[in-house]
Amino acid sequence: MKRHEIPEFVAAIIAAGSNICAIGSAHYCLGDDEDVSDEVRRNVNEVIERFGDRSHLLLDIAQYLQLRGRCIDVPDPDCSMLFAGTPMSSNHPELMATGE
Repeated sequence: MKRHEIPEFVAAIIAAGSNICAIGSAHYCLGDDEDVSDEVRRNVNEVIERFGDRSHLLLDIAQYLQLRGRCIDVPDPDCSMLFAGTPMSSNHPELMATGE
């Protein structure tokens, strides 16, 4: 997966039925696995397979989700300063182009 695909990935995950959200500033979660139907699980897995490896984009995906209001704020002492003073919109304007 490439950085410019983050908005499309997030939209596809949401459309698949996942409640994806950022956890703090450096992590994200695809949703609560216990409350997910088999159909939603299959749909989400299809999206994940289609976009491929995204591990190198963990921080970018988490920050994109935060900017979209899809986040749970928690103290994150190890990573909270990674993006301090550098909003994603200035670093990656291509990620701000969608109107989710």
